[in-house]
Amino acid sequence: MRIRVDCQMTYELGQITPMIAILNVHSSRVSDLERPDYLITTPSVPVEGYRDSFGNWCNRLVAPAGTITLKTETVVRDTGW
Repeated sequence: MRIRVDCQMTYELGQITPMIAILNVHSSRVSDLERPDYLITTPSVPVEGYRDSFGNWCNRLVAPAGTITLKTETVVRDTGW
């Protein structure tokens, strides 16, 4: 079975805002991804990734004032069990 996983969130920020986004598939399932689930930002800003102590992939960024959209998308292969 193939499961599409995606999200898109748009924020309206009054000032420059540091953010940590945890929107990726857990590291225990990364080998089941058909393609990487990179975090895409609009407008484009530098994103620094790291893994936390629970195995979550975290994305650190500084969002500019105004509108920013965070988006990620992939397909997970799963047996259904």
